[in-house]
Amino acid sequence: MAQAERERMSVVMFPWLAHGHINPYLELARRLTAVTSHLDVVVHLVSTPANLAPLACHQTDRINLVSLHLPSLPDLPPALHTTKRLPARLMPALKRSCDLAAPRFGALLDGLRPRPDVLLYDFIQPWAPLEAAARGVPAVHFSTCSAAATAFFAHCLHNERVPRAFPFEAISLGGPDEDAKYTALLAIRCDGGTALVPDPLRVELGAGSMAAGVPMVASQSSRWRTGGAASRRRTPCGQWARR
Repeated sequence: MAQAERERMSVVMFPWLAHGHINPYLELARRLTAVTSHLDVVVHLVSTPANLAPLACHQTDRINLVSLHLPSLPDLPPALHTTKRLPARLMPALKRSCDLAAPRFGALLDGLRPRPDVLLYDFIQPWAPLEAAARGVPAVHFSTCSAAATAFFAHCLHNERVPRAFPFEAISLGGPDEDAKYTALLAIRCDGGTALVPDPLRVELGAGSMAAGVPMVASQSSRWRTGGAASRRRTPCGQWARR
């Protein structure tokens, strides 16, 4: 009788397509699905077949590995739908292919049973919470980066036009000049223009930078659909712009 009365929760997890991002999500899945007295959690961990194949042994009755098939692009076969052994020159193509998979991710959410109660997503897929919001599913950003690294990224984005040293010397790369070099790599480079979402905006939207006025870590992304300076809209080509 006690088992029948336990509340059931369906959680979708969508980390970036790198095992360094997937592993923290998998650890969180293990902890969420640990037996509790009042909540029965089922996790659907979404990634590409290339990433999920080595994780097959981690699938249980409460952790479900769900494949997301990315669109095919030149020089990017399904075997390379992962950052593992991916040539650096193909990283923009992987991000573009992942961005193009947004409708497929939405369809995946539609097909999950039981219906998802919440989405946990990574910052590189800023469109994921919008696909969830369109279906009435709340979304939370789960960051695999430390608070210090996230703060540094936000600082670089906020000061990309007039680079300044990070205000905490222990985290700064050595002063304004070194910080400026990193800013150029992080915020100015936009994947050669091939990705649908430019890198600076991807980091700002997904991680919720202070410059955008969005909470930095574990931000509830449904706020993107509300008014205010941090609000965003999706253009017809799939890119993002400020309102």
